[in-house]
Amino acid sequence: MNNEVIDSMHHKLKTQVNRLNSANYKYFHAELLQFWSFLKSHPFFGAVLEHLESLSRPAITSEVNEFFSKLGKNPEPLIYDNHTERVISSYLLCKKCAELGFAEHLAEFRIGFVFCRRGEEESVDVFKTRILEPLWSYLEEQIDDGGIALALLRRYKQKCEWFERNPVYQLATSDTKQGERSLQFHLFNYLHDQGLNFWIEPASASGEIDLIVDQQGDNRLLADTKVFTGDTGYIVKGFAQIYQYTLDYNEGFGYLVIFKTCENGIDFDLDRSLSAGSIPCLSHNNKTIFLLVIDVFPYDKPASKRGQLKTKKISKDDLIKSL
Repeated sequence: MNNEVIDSMHHKLKTQVNRLNSANYKYFHAELLQFWSFLKSHPFFGAVLEHLESLSRPAITSEVNEFFSKLGKNPEPLIYDNHTERVISSYLLCKKCAELGFAEHLAEFRIGFVFCRRGEEESVDVFKTRILEPLWSYLEEQIDDGGIALALLRRYKQKCEWFERNPVYQLATSDTKQGERSLQFHLFNYLHDQGLNFWIEPASASGEIDLIVDQQGDNRLLADTKVFTGDTGYIVKGFAQIYQYTLDYNEGFGYLVIFKTCENGIDFDLDRSLSAGSIPCLSHNNKTIFLLVIDVFPYDKPASKRGQLKTKKISKDDLIKSL
């Protein structure tokens, strides 16, 4: 990743965290709302939060919900030995506090009080160290560790749909035999411009994957590209392929980049609790596959005049059965 971009993200995050940490306990909740808004609206940090959402298992979510519902009634503190689980619980607690809006400004105090049994100022300070710090430390680590894959792919989707719809569509359709290959290199070119180092089509036991970013690192981006022309079976097959690659390379995440070149949409009928915001994803057997649909079909009418969108549905069962 480009060093200037990395330094900029570190600086922006540090500025926000410093402002939050220095806030008087009386105004801490308002500052937390602003901090959360910054994270959600930032392309990279928003993607990391979505990533954490997809990592959250039902057991952790249930524990956090129960803990939060008992605030003020002396619940047992949430303590996790596993680093990732602690970060996920911190994320879920901060999210719940932010969702309260300005109506409830004592949530952070009540959470901190569980750990220290002291006054408002001390309890909010404990919230900062026990709940907030693991989350922002994780965000810092993700910047340095290259956990930027989802953010870059989201920006690539936006770039194609907003600014390069017709050229990308021509790449896909001008030569039906080479269209998918041309789209692959369009994606590769974008990622290269973002400063990522990658290998193209390294062989594994299951065949050749389109792309691995930082094949020797700890946070590899496994990506496969497919063109959707209306055949849902082809997309389901692509899901099975990228899932198999996550097994071959012992990675927890894979990305299926789908270029939609027909008028029909794709409706992934999945468990919404496992969907990362606007990007559907499916978790199975400790593997999470993100399904990024890039719509490059050149509509002849604006969205307001197209009528009801015709969609092809792909269910969770369809995907699981393909494995």
